[in-house]
Amino acid sequence: FSFYECGIRQDYFPDGIDLMPGDTVLDLGGNFGAFSVMAAQIVGAEGAVHCFEPAPQSQQRIRENARRNGIDNIHLHPVAVGGESGTIRFHTHTKSALSSIYDELDGRDMSAVSTIEVEIRSINDVMRDLPKVIHLAKIDCEGAEHDIFQEITDENLARIRAIVMELHNVPGKVNERLF
Repeated sequence: FSFYECGIRQDYFPDGIDLMPGDTVLDLGGNFGAFSVMAAQIVGAEGAVHCFEPAPQSQQRIRENARRNGIDNIHLHPVAVGGESGTIRFHTHTKSALSSIYDELDGRDMSAVSTIEVEIRSINDVMRDLPKVIHLAKIDCEGAEHDIFQEITDENLARIRAIVMELHNVPGKVNERLF
């Protein structure tokens, strides 16, 4: 499904969202790299994709998919992104796209998960290390979008030209506040 939504339906490129050669892309929640690979091909060697993915198995899949596609402009950051920096429990689901820092999310059954400790960086710490302009931020981080947008500074938010994002239902969080 992840390949279908990225490559076939192109969910992350709705009307008005375009990438150009040389652009910088931020991919929060890289999963196995379907979006990162596609974006890296579009922005070309002059551009860059900064992909953040905390799950070790998914990181390996991103590296392998980049290698198979002859891409070397994906910069893989093996950390989760949220509201604050430190370490956090990360719930790895048997379906990698459903892994999350939250143990309750979208009412889904989390009985098929294992838990690992991962590094998490605040969105503001992440932005400090990125180029001044982010042409597109794709955010699919299974609930952490709430923490990210609660903590991002106005200055860092202004650096992002376009955002495409999945929203998830997290107990105690209100999706409408993200808008």
